[in-house]
Order: sequence, then C-alpha cells, then structure tokens
Amino acid sequence: MNTFIFLIIFITIVVSLIFIKFLNKPAKNISVEEINTKLFQQQFNEIESDLNRGLIEKDAYVSMKKELSKRVLSYASKNTKNDIYQDNKLLNFSVFFIIIILFFITFFTYFYNGNPTLPDLSFNKRSNYGVPSIFYEEALKDVEKKIQIQPDNIELHILKANTYSLLGKQDYSLKLWKYIIDSYPEKISADIYLSYGESLMQEALNKQNEILISDKAFKMFEKASIESEISSEVWAISSFYVGLYFYQKNKINEAKDIWSFVIDESPVNASWRSNLLEQINQILPDTNNNFNDEEIIEMVNRLAKRLYTNDSENILDWQKLGKSFMVLGKINKAIDAYNRALILDSENIDSLIGLAEAKLLNLTPEQKVTDDILKLFNTIIIHEPSHPLALWVLAEEEINLNNFNKAKILLNNLLLQLNPDSEEYKLVEDKLEQINR
Repeated sequence: MNTFIFLIIFITIVVSLIFIKFLNKPAKNISVEEINTKLFQQQFNEIESDLNRGLIEKDAYVSMKKELSKRVLSYASKNTKNDIYQDNKLLNFSVFFIIIILFFITFFTYFYNGNPTLPDLSFNKRSNYGVPSIFYEEALKDVEKKIQIQPDNIELHILKANTYSLLGKQDYSLKLWKYIIDSYPEKISADIYLSYGESLMQEALNKQNEILISDKAFKMFEKASIESEISSEVWAISSFYVGLYFYQKNKINEAKDIWSFVIDESPVNASWRSNLLEQINQILPDTNNNFNDEEIIEMVNRLAKRLYTNDSENILDWQKLGKSFMVLGKINKAIDAYNRALILDSENIDSLIGLAEAKLLNLTPEQKVTDDILKLFNTIIIHEPSHPLALWVLAEEEINLNNFNKAKILLNNLLLQLNPDSEEYKLVEDKLEQINR
C-alpha cells in the first residue's frame, strides 16, 4: 500500500509539471496586444510622414508624439498586469484541479477493483522467497465469490482446487477434486485426472515423506494417459507416473517399456522432455545399459510397426527409425526408412545424409559408388560444403575420372575439417601425396 501511494504521488507531480510547462508555453497566434501595438506604430509613422511633407509643424509633431507615447505605455502596463493576473489564476486553478482529479480517480479505481489490504511485494521477494500466502488467500476469496455467481463453472472449481494446493491445504484440495470428477463427469479432461492424481501423490508425500503412487492415483494417471493425445505434455507426464507405479511394484521391464515409449514419442524440442528424461535417468542411472539386445530390437520393431501401420508423416520418426536400423546393421531397412523421410521432404539434409550413408554402407568392397549415391552426395555438398564424407566420396570419384585438380580442391577442403593429429588427417595427406606423384 505504501508503495502504491508513493507511486501515485510521484506520477501526479510529474503530470502536473508537464501541464505547467504546457501552460507556460507561449501561444503562436497573434494577440490583440500585438495588433494594437502595430496600430500605434503605424500612427507614429503617419505623423512622421506628415512632418516630412510639411503638413504639420514641428511643435505639433512633438506634441502629438508625446501624447501617443503616453497612450502606448498606459495600454501596455494595464494589459500586462491583467494578463499576468489572469494567467496565474488559471494556472493555479488548473494544477489544483488536476491533482484533485488524479488522486480521486486513482484511489477510487484502486479501492473499487484492487485490494488495499494486501502487503507490498517487491520483485526480489517474489523470486527468492515465493509469494506470501495472503495473496493466495485473497485469490481464494475472489474465486469463492465468483463461484457463488457461477456455481456450474468447472474452471472456477479447478482454480479453487489448485489454490488450495498452493496454500498447502491438500485435504481441501482432494475433496474438491473428487467433487469435480463426481459432479462433472462429462466435462472431465485428461489434465483434470492428472491434477487429481498429483494431489493424491502430494498427500502421500506429506504423510509418509516419500513419493508413493497409490492404486487410486495410478487409476487417475492411467485415465489421463488414455484420454490425452500422444506426444502431448499431459500424456507424457501421466505416462511417466504410470511407469513409476510399475517400477515401485518391481515391474521394472514394464516401467522401462513405458518410459522408452514416452521418450520416443515426445517432441525433441519440448522443454518438458528433458525434465522427464532427467527423472528417468535418476531412477535408472544406466538406463541405456539396462536394455539388452533383444529389448532394443523389440523397441525398434515396435517403432517401425507404428510408423508403417499409421503411414506416419513425422519426418523425425522416420529418420530415427533409419538411424536405429543402421545401428542394428539392417541397412536395407534403414534405406527404406530414409526414403520414406525423403518422400515427405525431398530437401531435408538429415534425410539425404542418412540415405547416402546407408547406401554407401550397403556396397560390397568390390562395388563402385553408383550414380545415385554420387547424386546424393553432390546434393549434400551444396547444402553442406564442409561435409567430410561427401568431400571424401566425391574426391575419390574425381580421382577415378583423372580430374586431379578437382580432387585436390576437395581433399584440401577436407583437411580443414579434420584434426591434424587424427588418423583421418594422415589418410587424406597420403591421398594428396599419391595424386602429386
């Protein structure tokens, strides 16, 4: 409240100063005083002209000039005093009026829409100490007033339940979540099941000081997972909890299958994906090492079945499948997966590189690099002029065609991409020496 009053006073002073400066700014329009002054000047000029033409005597000229000068001085003095008096009066009244109006409007608006009983909350307290509970308590009162007006508004009940959780009143929160689910079955969405399940988890944590997923919470997470869209945040989090339930029941393989599927289906760029992956790695520190070859093959086959069955249009999933088949040594299947990715986007550089590498690996030592592989690497070199494998393959082809100058250019570019201490660097140097012989 003190901060609010200080800000209002400061803003009022600034606005008043700006208004005063505006009032003191001289007007650009010609005033009556300026017009009369010019008329007096014209009269001076006329009597002086009459003197020069001999129409009046010099004594008469001097007398007329003195009389006219007295009138000018008298008029200017009178109008100046009146103007100053009127201007000061208008200025003082305007400033006083503005200050009163600003204070009245500001305080009326604040006390009508705001809440003057709340304490001041500085930015450092918001970030370092969290928001004081009084703010949530006032918010809760406001929500309850709105519920009285709109008793069937499920969003208000959800907001109230979440506010109870923020206040640490888990018992009230759980009762309200149960009321929401029982009273509005047709309006229940996956995120509501997830929130109720998390509230049940929080209750167990408060009572037993450890994270335990009860059978009731598991059912909520299972419903949330089923009713949410795959790859969404709600689906991923609820599925993670389902896996955690199986893990706590010592069903490790079921938990790993669920978590692997969650990570595979989660968007790579999603912020929550890294958080889930970190939690999974904390539960299973060596997750990757815990999967045997059969489990890996099963996961890859499951991914392939899903992509082919649904005729997926997800390029990243097809690339992931191609890379997985490459690791397993199933090159033909990898080629097919990368081809499916290229059908969706013929200029995707990752798909081009994957397909070129797969086709190159599929050649026997006796086979020459085919035209379609060379075409792929030529396309790659356009998009990525420093791609090492493309430089090497194309340089080899230029050597076979006796285009040694082109081969030298490609190999020298390749040297720039390699570590001078690496075996690859020495291999490229030997190739250049062979060309120069």
